Amino acid sequence: MCIVAAIVFPLDDDGLKSKFKNQKDTKIFTKKERVSLWKDKVASDWYWVYDRSVVEFSTFRRQIVEQTAEDGFDIEFVGLFGPDYVSIKGAPVVAWPCEKIIVSDISRPADFFGPGMATPKRIEGFKDWKKVDFDIGRLSAKARDDAAMVCARLSFISSVILESMREE
Repeated sequence: MCIVAAIVFPLDDDGLKSKFKNQKDTKIFTKKERVSLWKDKVASDWYWVYDRSVVEFSTFRRQIVEQTAEDGFDIEFVGLFGPDYVSIKGAPVVAWPCEKIIVSDISRPADFFGPGMATPKRIEGFKDWKKVDFDIGRLSAKARDDAAMVCARLSFISSVILESMREE
């Protein structure tokens, strides 16, 4: 798998409020504000932010696949989810169906993988896990570079957050 670009799908406002309903003192930006942060404050040339409604996505997806195929490209949509969406019992059907998914447990534990486990447990409805080979040296260097960039951008974003909080 060679990922050369990404489309960021910010959750709709109701979905994000539902996700954090049990957490107190959580600042929730509107979808419009989150899209603006992605597009204007953390801009990148390898991702694009989908700021339209979920309902419009199937038409958008069909059009982008058809138009890029004319230029000889084969686009495959791969979902990136956390364990709040994916568990041993499966992954929910989402508005942007993907044949493959990437699951990260970087910010919260997952029930399908943990300490002492050599391989993740199989997720219902999916094939067995596939090992991805990678160059740890190259990835470490990229992570250091990205971390420096993220820190610089977060310092800017924190001022945006503080300004937003002052307005409330």
